[in-house]
Amino acid sequence: MKQYYAQHAKMIVKRDKRDEVIQLLNKSTKLLHGTPGCIYYLISITEEPDVVWVSELWVSREAKEALATSPETAKTMQQLMRLIVSVTERTGMTVVSGFGIE
Repeated sequence: MKQYYAQHAKMIVKRDKRDEVIQLLNKSTKLLHGTPGCIYYLISITEEPDVVWVSELWVSREAKEALATSPETAKTMQQLMRLIVSVTERTGMTVVSGFGIE
C-alpha cells in the first residue's frame, strides 16, 4: 500500500500581518510548482483574524524535507519568521487512503 505524508499547521501571525503572510506563502507555492513530490499545498484562513493554516500533501516525508534545503525556501522562511508569533497544532501524518490520491 502506497503511503503519503501530510502536514497541517496553524500559524499565529502578528497583528494585521495575515495578508502579508499569505502573500509570502503564495510566493512559496510558485516554488512548489515543479517540485517533485508535492501533491498539494493549501493556504487557508478562518474567522480568526491573525491565523493562517497550511495543509500539505507529499509523496513522502523525505520529499518534503528535501525542499527545506533549498536556498529559496530558506529565504522565504526567514521572511515569514519575522511575521509569525508561533506555529501551533503542527501535525504530521502518514496518509494511507483517501479520495483524490492513487
